[in-house]
Amino acid sequence: MQDDEPPKVCSDEPGLAACYAAAARGVAASGDRADQAPLLSLRTAWNSAPMASSSSLSRAFGKMARALSCLSPATSSSASSRLSQKSLHQCSEFTDEFSEFSGEKLPSTVDNLGTLLSILFRISCCSWGCHGGDHQFEWLVGRVTNQAMAATNLIRSAFYDESLMLTRGIGEIADLFRLFSSSKDEFEEWRRSTKKQRLNKYGPAPVRKKLEQCGANFSIGESRYQKLCEVGTHPIPGQIPGHYSGAGRPVLGGIPQPVGIYVCYTELGYAVASCGIFLSGMLHDQERKQQIFDCSSQLRTSLGMFSILTYEDLLNEVIEKNRNDENA
Repeated sequence: MQDDEPPKVCSDEPGLAACYAAAARGVAASGDRADQAPLLSLRTAWNSAPMASSSSLSRAFGKMARALSCLSPATSSSASSRLSQKSLHQCSEFTDEFSEFSGEKLPSTVDNLGTLLSILFRISCCSWGCHGGDHQFEWLVGRVTNQAMAATNLIRSAFYDESLMLTRGIGEIADLFRLFSSSKDEFEEWRRSTKKQRLNKYGPAPVRKKLEQCGANFSIGESRYQKLCEVGTHPIPGQIPGHYSGAGRPVLGGIPQPVGIYVCYTELGYAVASCGIFLSGMLHDQERKQQIFDCSSQLRTSLGMFSILTYEDLLNEVIEKNRNDENA
């Protein structure tokens, strides 16, 4: 092919070629944000909206509850599917509004998370220039971006445990970036490793052991990592699924729980910020390195107190306080 001859995909699949070209530039190919960064905020639809009131949230929750009440054993599978999709859509709307008006920490966390993901998205697509090579670094950044976007959609649909499962995976990648940023040789060895070598030397446990041996702190602390495993991944006795209400009963997806929203955005923000801080040390572009480090640090600072480690105790405190107020 001549240097000035366009790739065959441009003539055979012009739509696909346009999407690839947009991805390489770090912009959206279509929609409301065509030719703009697609992830400037996870709540772009709400940026110009007025602050939500508690009454509007109540109405949104009521609509969703009525949709769920229509799901009965006698409902046909197609009708049940439509109602289920409708309830999930209403759950997403409720979560977006709640995240917009709920205090200072949560809105700031969601905005800072969106900004950082926008930058990581563009790095994974070589938006600021391609450095060649095998793109293993960019693909790893792309994995973080995709998993974080998927985790966000799960939060919006009230699948909190499932979101935390993806967050745990991002935390494992953060530990890899922590190791690679401290030793270029480790990154090169990881790139050349076979599947067996990766499992033996670069699985979650071996990586954490390497970090411990060289005196480096884990990106995701041991107690936090274990809790993410218990809540989001491994089935253990006594672990109630979807339980963020304090009622002692499991809650299935599609029903928003404020504590679940707080916990999942805090954990997702913490994991993505950890990735950003350590992957920035692997970049050669000083301006981009500082930009990612600053955005990651700002995201860390904006995180609230409801985390995977504290939410049960904090929730019990709130319940006890409400009970005492009622008895007073």
